[in-house]
This record gives sequence, C-alpha cells and structure tokens, in this order.
Amino acid sequence: MKLWSIVLVSCLVAAPGCASEERISAVLRSMSDGGPLPSEQQFYGMVHEDYVNRLPLDSVKEFLPLARKLLQDTRPEARKYALMCFLVVTLRRSLDSQELLEPYIPDLLRLADDRANPLRPMALQILGGTSPELSSKTLTYLAAHVADKDNTPQDTGWMACMLLKDGSDPQLIHDVVSLVQKQNQHDAVISVLGCLRLYPTKNADALAFVGSSLDSPDEWVRRRAVEAVERIPLVERSPFLEQLHRLATDPRQPTEIRSGAAEALKK
Repeated sequence: MKLWSIVLVSCLVAAPGCASEERISAVLRSMSDGGPLPSEQQFYGMVHEDYVNRLPLDSVKEFLPLARKLLQDTRPEARKYALMCFLVVTLRRSLDSQELLEPYIPDLLRLADDRANPLRPMALQILGGTSPELSSKTLTYLAAHVADKDNTPQDTGWMACMLLKDGSDPQLIHDVVSLVQKQNQHDAVISVLGCLRLYPTKNADALAFVGSSLDSPDEWVRRRAVEAVERIPLVERSPFLEQLHRLATDPRQPTEIRSGAAEALKK
C-alpha cells in the first residue's frame, strides 16, 4: 500500500478526532515530504467541499500551512492539489474564508500575477471568492491592475466585477466604469453587466452604465442590461422605464429581450 494510503487509512480507523483533524493534513504532509501523489480521483475523494465545510476552524487552520508549502513543490499536480485546498475553503457555508485565507493572500496574489501560470485562473477564483468580503490586499491589487495593458477582456471584466462587488469606494467605481466604457470590449462589458445583475447597486455611475447598455447596438449587451435592470431596486429602476417599454414593445427586438423588459416593467 502506498505511503499516503497508509497514512490516510491509519487516521480513518483511529479516533474520530483524528479523522476530522488530520485527514487532509496527513496527505498534504506526506506529499510535502516528497511522498507519492494520489490520483485526482483519490485526492478529490478526500478533499472536497462537503468535508471541509464540516471542519472546525482549527482543523482548517492546521492544513492550510501545509498547502502553502506545497505551492512551492516542483510537481505541477502537487501545486494544483495545494491550490484546491484553498479553493474548497472559500466554499464554506460558515463564510469564514476571508479570515482563514488572509495569511495566504500574498501567496495567491503572486500566482494571480503570473500570467503564464496555468494555476492563475484558480488563484483568481479563490481571491474573488472569500467571504464575507474580499481581502483588502486583493482589492488593492485589483485596483492597481484593472487597467493593465496586458489584461485580456476577461481579466478586465473579472477585476472590474470584483471591485464593483465591493462597492465601498465611489471614486473607484467611477474610474472602473469609465475604463470599461472607454475600452468597450464585448467580454468585459458582458462580465460587468452580469456582475451588476448578481450584485445590484445604487451607485449612479454603475446605473448609468446599465442605462447606456440598454441602448447598445450589441444584442447580447442589451440582454445582459435588461437582466441587470430586473434586479435593481424599484426607485433606482424608474429612470429606465421608458427604455424598458420601448424594448418590450419593439417587434425588432429578440424575444428574450422583449420578454425580459416586460418582466422588469412588472416588478
């Protein structure tokens, strides 16, 4: 039996406390000591959302330093497994991932800053998924890099979305919305409108962006704008009623836009 399997089996047949405190730590420690890697099926059978969600705070704090150590492993699969440990922490229903991951944000930001790293998308997902809020370090990084010339439209859209989701700095929101409008990249615009649908806002700049998008010549932009308007509170939605009525009654508009606009008018 392989070393990691021996460690895991020994833990699972021991006292109940061992299974809750050492199951992930044991396999990470074995890997970080140079032991063999489990298959993906074996690893994800041990490290998954349901299990980590049930762990007490101290048990999670136990395996995270081992995951950080594995981020430096020479084996790509080991680094991927390490990052997965951080990702499942963001899915905890106790919404404590911001506290748990705060010491590791600089490590994750280094991955996010390496555009050639295949693990970058997962690092970005983790950074954007901490609860109940994003780390201030993450927000500082995003504000500094949202306008980078090397950003893809997807990068710009995601970074803009995270900054709009935070919504704590009106000047920053103004700058982000202005950037997205100026660049006018389809994927970035779609991403931001999708974000404003998930996180309705009362910010005047963001609302103006939604309003102008309702008149976009791009069908998909209009669709996403209508979806965003549906989630906006009634008072903030009232300036868009004329636009919505025009979209709802225009036979040249696609069915999805007309029906969505009609629904927004009813709410």
